Amino acid sequence: VSFIPSSGSLIYTVTGTDAQTNCSNTATVSIVVNPLPAVTANTTQNNICAGTSIILTGGGANTYTWTNGVSNGISFVPNVGSTNYIVTGTNNLTGCSNTANITITVNPNPFVTATDNGDGTILASNGNYYSWLNCQTGTIIPGATAQTFTPLVNGSYAAIVNINGCSDTSSCVNITNVGIEDITKLAVIKIYPNPSNDNVVVDMNIPNASLIITDTQGKTLRNQFVENKEKINLSSFESGIYFFHFETDKTTSIIRVIKN
Repeated sequence: VSFIPSSGSLIYTVTGTDAQTNCSNTATVSIVVNPLPAVTANTTQNNICAGTSIILTGGGANTYTWTNGVSNGISFVPNVGSTNYIVTGTNNLTGCSNTANITITVNPNPFVTATDNGDGTILASNGNYYSWLNCQTGTIIPGATAQTFTPLVNGSYAAIVNINGCSDTSSCVNITNVGIEDITKLAVIKIYPNPSNDNVVVDMNIPNASLIITDTQGKTLRNQFVENKEKINLSSFESGIYFFHFETDKTTSIIRVIKN
């Protein structure tokens, strides 16, 4: 009857008896049972995006053979989906082998589109997380993390969408219909003198507002709280066009200011 002996050097004794004479004798046999190697399956990354290469390595033995055509310690690009990889490790001294396995999940890369809605907004395709890129400067637009983006100035913009940790960038969308006259129709705030040399005065029919000053590239130059009739010093600004973004709990207004 077959059995599985425990690891180590073992001596087994057998006693044989003659049925006619009832005489007995013994014999012994030594068995050496080598332990199986404690094989491990290791990877550089378990959860990746399509097109990303990884390396699988075995541990705990001397030589390793992987399923699915993988070579131990050699980088490769796995297919999209969840795949189980099995490694067989062999102890070259004892000839004993053991196995281990590891699952690699490869997420597909999203295909991202951005659509000009025709009303001064851009809509990105569905995703988990969003950011928006100024294609002219190659910089991420701070605070723009919604699926819909409303540019403050004309320009070229792209959406970056992340799904399951994998991201893609859309083609750039050119926006040309951000008109200063259309924007200032919402304004309850006036700036004078405009154009100005060094100082401008905020004339509001409300007590106060939050003010963010940006340049034509959307870079924030100043962020402050202003009162009605407050004077804003622009002496440190270079000559050019700037946008004053005013916001209250009920109103948002954007006014273009020219600094001489």
